[in-house]
Amino acid sequence: MVKSRSNKEPKNTGSILKLKSLHTYYLVQKGLLEARKIYALVRKDKYDKLAADMEDLLIRNWTEQSKEAIRDVVRALNNRANFSDADIDAMVSQLEARLGAAFAAAVKDDLLTLQASTYAAGMKEVLGITPSFNVKDAKALAALERYALYPVLHHFDDQLLSKVREFGNKAISEGLNRTETGKLFEDEFAKKYSIPSFRYWQGYSNHVVTQSREFGRVSAYEVAEVEYAEVRAILDHRTTEICRHMHGRRIKVSEQRRVVDAMIANEDPDKVSEITPWPSASEISQTKSDDLPDGALLPPFHFNCRTRTVMAREVTEANAVGGTKMGKSVSKDDKKKLNSLTDEEYSNWMQTIRSKRALNFGPEELDKAFAEFGSGLNAKSKDDYLKAGRGIIRNANGVMARVNNTADGKRQFEFHFFSDAGKAVVGDDLNFHAIVGLSDPQKAFAGSLSGGLRLDGSWNSGK
Repeated sequence: MVKSRSNKEPKNTGSILKLKSLHTYYLVQKGLLEARKIYALVRKDKYDKLAADMEDLLIRNWTEQSKEAIRDVVRALNNRANFSDADIDAMVSQLEARLGAAFAAAVKDDLLTLQASTYAAGMKEVLGITPSFNVKDAKALAALERYALYPVLHHFDDQLLSKVREFGNKAISEGLNRTETGKLFEDEFAKKYSIPSFRYWQGYSNHVVTQSREFGRVSAYEVAEVEYAEVRAILDHRTTEICRHMHGRRIKVSEQRRVVDAMIANEDPDKVSEITPWPSASEISQTKSDDLPDGALLPPFHFNCRTRTVMAREVTEANAVGGTKMGKSVSKDDKKKLNSLTDEEYSNWMQTIRSKRALNFGPEELDKAFAEFGSGLNAKSKDDYLKAGRGIIRNANGVMARVNNTADGKRQFEFHFFSDAGKAVVGDDLNFHAIVGLSDPQKAFAGSLSGGLRLDGSWNSGK
């Protein structure tokens, strides 16, 4: 005879299951991190490796502190008395101790080591030698530590405290006793609150590495007597609108140093947003580089920003833009956007586009474009079609910069390349937007001049 299962749950079984779920999620994330580290080594991307190491440090310690916090609360609530406001306060105190001060203390030393390594790597990449830190560098690292530790200390207060109080009040309103509330807490915290924090630490790690690297680079630019830094965004489907607008910009190093010094002098991490508020894409898209606000003078430009600066590069003669001419029918707002970049910055865009070997269409767009326009370029395959587009860009006789609507309603830069073979359009996401064969490309180029900004080229129509 098989005995029926008791309705009474064995003591601590729920806690074990919830903690096991949290640990399993951590192991999955740990595996993904190890793969990311290997990929970063293959690509020789030292900064992605440092960010992955930092994320590993944070989620490992967050998992341990979360498990201890869950155990603390469940032990404290292990009786049948009614759950009360006083229990909420006690639960919050236990969480703050584990996920605030104890968490920060566990990661502080290793976090500072990773920041110093990132700062030094940023300097070395500019100087070509392993740098030695001076007094100014030591002050910069102390400021970076202040800014990095502040979110670690306050992540629970800023992101989770109100949610914990919310489900505590829910338990009171539903008349739950302390044991029932303990079970509710395990489920809410282990799944709904703690796991999303893992994703936060990923963005936080990328942010801290970006900021530490850029502080180091400003120091190195000064030593190397570099006058201008160039903004270099990672242009893909994840690139934000603000970073696309900032790509290719030339920023005075003296202005970057002024901002860094202001951040070093600031002792209150809460006030950093007053010193360098994150810029808006709509503002930046109409602002010339010499007039950019302080928050746009060096990355990060937003949370989880991947954009970097490099020494302003020399462009090849083929990519150098020697002048521009605005079309007569361009709207007032679009004129501001098109005039926000200098000739040198448009040259950077030309070099960016022409140096990318694998220009392609966005997902699911290639099939449609090839079916509609492939025959006009005598392309027998999609590869032939893409090669034709790259050939048009490489051999362009005329180039137009325009501002056009994206599918999500934003106003995006596009570059229209015309050659004897036809027209190729590339967006600031580094994707083809069109490749079209034309019977008279020069006439088509002349006919489009009123709708955009002509970049200096061999077809002089419209002067």
